[in-house]
Amino acid sequence: MNGPDMPSADIAFIGGSGTFSINFPEDLSLKGIEIIEKDLVLETPYGRSPKLKYFRIPAE
Repeated sequence: MNGPDMPSADIAFIGGSGTFSINFPEDLSLKGIEIIEKDLVLETPYGRSPKLKYFRIPAE
């Protein structure tokens, strides 16, 4: 996915070993988290991205 179909985000969360060991963010049981897309792969100038998870956190 690239071009006009590529999702945009105001904030990105880049995980590491702490998020690798759980199903993030679902396992945190946070209220209002909406998973928009799983296993999202984007075409970049450097090749395909790793699988990403696109989710929405409600404003407070």
